[in-house]
Amino acid sequence: MVLAGGPDFPVPSLVGPDISTMSYVVRTTISSSELMPLVQRATHSVDPQLALAQVRTLQDVLDRASAQMAFTMVLVAIAASVALMLGVIGIYGVMSYVVTQRTGEIGVPLARRLLRTNLDRAHGDVHAPSTLTPKASVSR
Repeated sequence: MVLAGGPDFPVPSLVGPDISTMSYVVRTTISSSELMPLVQRATHSVDPQLALAQVRTLQDVLDRASAQMAFTMVLVAIAASVALMLGVIGIYGVMSYVVTQRTGEIGVPLARRLLRTNLDRAHGDVHAPSTLTPKASVSR
């Protein structure tokens, strides 16, 4: 069926709700296992041809309705964890690269001072420093 200039709709959606299937909600203080035979007897007393299907508690209905949202949240949490892990690994890699590049800048002057200190001690220079002292600036 086509509405004037509108999209195609299946005919049952224009007629209204499907009255061949009905849902009932029963509020009770007894358990669902005790309630089921009572509801079946009441239904059969009205019409013996009627069948009961999909008998569920409200908690089951709510659990089914929220299951997809919970699954989506688990997937989002996994994706966030992977993103965080990749970020940490990336930062570690950049820091490692920078430290590797700077090792020569730090190590060469340190080695020169050690060599100079050892040579001064070997030649008996009494003013040679016994420990390494940090320099304010290192010139190349």
